[in-house]
Amino acid sequence: MERDITGNESAVFRTFEVTEEGKPLSTLNSKTINFTTMSHLYKLVQNNNEHMTEAYQKWYARPVYTGTIDLDGIAERIQRNSTAKKSDAKAVLTEMVEVITDALQASQRVHINGFGTFKIGISSKGVSSVKDFSILENLKGVRVLFQPEATVDSGTHKRVRNMINGIVFQNTADLANAAEIEERGKDEEPEP
Repeated sequence: MERDITGNESAVFRTFEVTEEGKPLSTLNSKTINFTTMSHLYKLVQNNNEHMTEAYQKWYARPVYTGTIDLDGIAERIQRNSTAKKSDAKAVLTEMVEVITDALQASQRVHINGFGTFKIGISSKGVSSVKDFSILENLKGVRVLFQPEATVDSGTHKRVRNMINGIVFQNTADLANAAEIEERGKDEEPEP
């Protein structure tokens, strides 16, 4: 099933034709590999901040998001992919949020196998001596930190985060070019 970036689903499924080097199809006589994948979209943005001399006028990749999935959407997908009903999945997920919140506030880390670990992080202003520290005066911020689950790659011995292992990126400009080529192909008559 193919969906484009204007579809109602938050995931983007798209068929791409690319050269063996992974570059988008630009000429019709290129040797191509066809594959269908779920891609994380990005766009290129030029840094126009003159105060950042090293980065000024350079191009950087920035993520493009096609939507947001909420608790209802997650519960719907769980129902679609398992025998659980949406209402049951939603009840469990809602309670999970409560349990995680309680555990974090009780100075516990929360590890969900196959997903990752949540913990509280704090930042504070430094003081010269312990007796000068006041949590009310020196606390700068509190945040929830998340570290995705990782495994060690047996070949490279490097830690690989499971949630981003095998991620495929697709430039939104390439999608526009592919759509233009596809549209031009509809107007042309096929060769005999």
